[in-house]
Amino acid sequence: MLKHLGSHTSALLLILIQSCLSKADIPDLWRQAMVFPIPKPHEWKCQLKNTQPITLLEVIRKSLVKLFYNCLSSILASHDVLKGGNFASLPGGSCHDPIITLESIIHDADVNKNPLWILSQDISKAFDSVDLTMLRFALERICLPASAVKFILSLS
Repeated sequence: MLKHLGSHTSALLLILIQSCLSKADIPDLWRQAMVFPIPKPHEWKCQLKNTQPITLLEVIRKSLVKLFYNCLSSILASHDVLKGGNFASLPGGSCHDPIITLESIIHDADVNKNPLWILSQDISKAFDSVDLTMLRFALERICLPASAVKFILSLS
């Protein structure tokens, strides 16, 4: 949709995006989302548990956040800001090392006939429950500019 905007509308959109970044805030309407319950492949029976919810966000908001993330992630990656297992989604980052480590542990337990207990935790919804105060502290800890912190927090 955004690729097919005319030059005048593109210019207006650029002004809007620049305003959001300079004010470190987004329009209130962008904080709203529409949730649609999509039926699962079996009978619905008027039960929400038989649906898969999908959340639709404003396209311009999603594009702005993606633009901001691309810039921020390249800065974080080029300056080695994040260490340990905290950088897998950054450019050049990978989950390769933890996977190799886990495979080695499994192989060792198998070869030595030792019992092995592995706990797997689904954190797919973890980012919906991040405490904003702690997020602010973490962003300040890695020395993100105050305007970037304010912008990120404005997305909630």
